Amino acid sequence: MRRLLLTTLVLAAVGCAGTDENAAAPTVIPPELATAITPPAADPPPPPPVMQRPGRTGVAKKMNAATVYAYEPDRVYPVTVSPGRITVLQLGAGEEISRQPVIGDPDPSRWMVDLTRGANDAVVVRSGKPGLATNMLITTTAGDYQVDITSRARGGMDRVRWTYPAPAMPAAKVRPQPAFDPNTFSRSFEIDVPSGDTPRWKPEYVIEAAGKTYIAFPPRLGPMAASPALFTVGEGGKTAIPFRIRNRFYEVDTPITTAELQLDGATVRIRRTS
Repeated sequence: MRRLLLTTLVLAAVGCAGTDENAAAPTVIPPELATAITPPAADPPPPPPVMQRPGRTGVAKKMNAATVYAYEPDRVYPVTVSPGRITVLQLGAGEEISRQPVIGDPDPSRWMVDLTRGANDAVVVRSGKPGLATNMLITTTAGDYQVDITSRARGGMDRVRWTYPAPAMPAAKVRPQPAFDPNTFSRSFEIDVPSGDTPRWKPEYVIEAAGKTYIAFPPRLGPMAASPALFTVGEGGKTAIPFRIRNRFYEVDTPITTAELQLDGATVRIRRTS
């Protein structure tokens, strides 16, 4: 009998503890809002620089009548010319030749070098006879090109040009986001339509969290041709408020006291109640 009475008392105590009505209710955050206010992940770090292929000279690719090199600093580019024909060294878009190219063998009877100016500056090379070899330095507003030139009876290149690596973009700066504090979670807002019919896009609720204001539109609203404009209302009149769209929410970076949403003649007013 004593054991049965003790068991009954223990179960009664456990039952009372499990149904304590005075316990503080947890703050419930709508899952969609929790997703919306989650700070965006930082951009991934940029990829490591591409390692240059070891060696002295660049590797050419043939594209139609052009011989194409990938531009790399400190690389030498072989160029083949033939007597009686010109070879055009085409520079990058907007790149300008800074000075007359310097050629290792300046004898004009053996080598002829001309410049053309335009949207793409170019160097035109001709040889006087086969079996010659020299080198040349081209200095431009973007860098230097060193070419090894060989003259052969046949097989001279018609045109030589370069491709260039994409410029390195600076890493995007990620604005620090304040930590979400459930204690700042507030739904103390009133939503009404001052006049006319209620638009189908009337917000369901407004929440202030983490120092920002979130306006929740109906989840089954569907696509709209335009988004309602948002204005703050004060003694000086109405002022447009910048916002960003996150899921079905407008996210505003500041608290709102009184504001209006307007679209196609319909107006919805939002007012803080506390």
